[in-house]
Amino acid sequence: MKKYRKMRQALLCLLLCTVMLFGCSGKDGKSENGLVTPEAKNPTSGAESTPGATAALTPTPAVDLDTPEALAEQAEFDEFLSRVFQDVLSEQDSITLHFLMEHPENYGFTPSYTLGEVTEDEQDYAKKCESYQKELLTFQYDLLTESQKVNYDRLEYECRVGIQAAALKPCYSSMFAQNGNVISNSSTYYTEYMICEEKDAEDYLKLLELYPDFIASALTQAEEDWADGILPTKTMLETTIETAEDLLSTSEHPFVVAYRENLQELSGISDDAVASYTERAQEIVSDKVVPALQSFIERLRKAVQEGTYAEPEGLCSKDGGKEYYEYLAQTKLGTEMTAEEMYDYVEEKAQSMIRSYMTMLMLDSGVIDRYEAAFYHISEPEDILNQLKEEIKDKFPAIKETEFTVSYLPEVLETDGVVAYYLSPQIDNTARKIIRVNGSAVGEDSISLYSTLAHEGYPGHLYQDEYFISTEGYHEINAVFSYLGYQEGWATMVGSMAYEWCCGDKNVAACYNFDYDFSMLLAAWADIGVNYYGWDVDQVYEMLSDNYVESYEVAEMFYEMAVSDPGVYLPYTLGYHLTKDTIQSLEDKGMSETEAFEAFLNVGPCSFEVLYKHLGLE
Repeated sequence: MKKYRKMRQALLCLLLCTVMLFGCSGKDGKSENGLVTPEAKNPTSGAESTPGATAALTPTPAVDLDTPEALAEQAEFDEFLSRVFQDVLSEQDSITLHFLMEHPENYGFTPSYTLGEVTEDEQDYAKKCESYQKELLTFQYDLLTESQKVNYDRLEYECRVGIQAAALKPCYSSMFAQNGNVISNSSTYYTEYMICEEKDAEDYLKLLELYPDFIASALTQAEEDWADGILPTKTMLETTIETAEDLLSTSEHPFVVAYRENLQELSGISDDAVASYTERAQEIVSDKVVPALQSFIERLRKAVQEGTYAEPEGLCSKDGGKEYYEYLAQTKLGTEMTAEEMYDYVEEKAQSMIRSYMTMLMLDSGVIDRYEAAFYHISEPEDILNQLKEEIKDKFPAIKETEFTVSYLPEVLETDGVVAYYLSPQIDNTARKIIRVNGSAVGEDSISLYSTLAHEGYPGHLYQDEYFISTEGYHEINAVFSYLGYQEGWATMVGSMAYEWCCGDKNVAACYNFDYDFSMLLAAWADIGVNYYGWDVDQVYEMLSDNYVESYEVAEMFYEMAVSDPGVYLPYTLGYHLTKDTIQSLEDKGMSETEAFEAFLNVGPCSFEVLYKHLGLE
């Protein structure tokens, strides 16, 4: 995300210059975010604990859960969840199943060699949701265990969302989204295809043969969308063309490079076998993948030439678009907040942040010099992750000892906009934990790398993943659900905390956090303004100017992001602040910080309303 990171640094400089010119005083010399002068001491941390041991969920009602009736109900409910798991995945393509489980056959699946559909059938899924919903209502909620109640509420939420989706008029397609189009998303399936045994190497080649069919189906779906008036903007088409061209611009195709590297990680495979497999992959790429991408590029170029695109406007300009955007925003974030409530929440957080940072800068005149000179003495990702494992021992609940693999992406696989990512392990191969780092995006900024690895590793996604699957009552169906607001909210929060761990300076850490958080809040603010309230670029600029960022270029960038990928940043911005607020609410109830973390993690990924219910914060 190099381009976006430079933009964030520009925002920081703009606001800092404004503060130096005009100044500002805080209430009682303290900021609203608790930032203090350099002389202040850091708060003490809580004690180490064990997953599921204390501060778990809300107290169990006075119902005996060990009676024959209760135990029978609990067993029947677990069986129901397993049937839903089977049903939801029964029609999934083999590549999706492979990312979920190493041996699908052990779960009753017989993978067919397909790449699946470009888009889901909302009506068919809604019918399934209605069926699940009816069966859910037959269970006696009070007789379920606490963890089963969470799974009950998760599934009930998923059913409501699935039924709601089918009732809305589609007016947006993510196929050409700026931050993850059909080419970049499908490419990740191939470059990160897990080769755990030699059979996987053969399966990969069979799936590679199908790539042209997938591209053809994507074009067919695009044509249908265009006929229905669901048109991408010119920029969205051009960005997707550029993504496809990047796959053809290297001396060796990224699919081949990744395949060879993944083969080399397979234990016991000979160099000759690696060479043979790689040669076969190269033949398929040359004969089938490259021509398919060339055809795709030609069709999109024709669409640009013929003007088959829409002018950039927010979703609310389309028939039913306002309701559709609110649905997108709610499901991406995992909340029942209305768009109006999200707007007010973002506005309040952004303005509170400005007041807090202005106060800090007035009280600590040397912080900018320290910020610009800051560095972290460790720069190797593996060393940083090991240091983070030690750093969090006294601050976060304990997890079992875990191993990981971290590596820099080969240059040919680097993607603009991606700093790093964590690959969730298969449900039957949980020991395989992998983090990839984009060296070009990180550069030589070791402090940002430290925060990024905290976000992806410890105590971020890797830690959160391991904690959740170790909790009592974890069920395989949880691998099917995705709650980005909860997951990215937690990872963004701990990545923010990590700045202070490596800087050792609360206010320098605050500058790093501001660099990221304030610009992301403004991007989310613009996203809601454009897609729900119909803002144009001038109105985005007016909002930025009111918040000390007088840059029309930034306004155009935010507008373009809002139109091409509605709601994409909400899980990272609102999710982060909702998570922070949740932890604070638990501390206000008397928990230590560590106990609050434990309670949050014990519930596991879910919508925020389900989270509040099981934390007693309704």
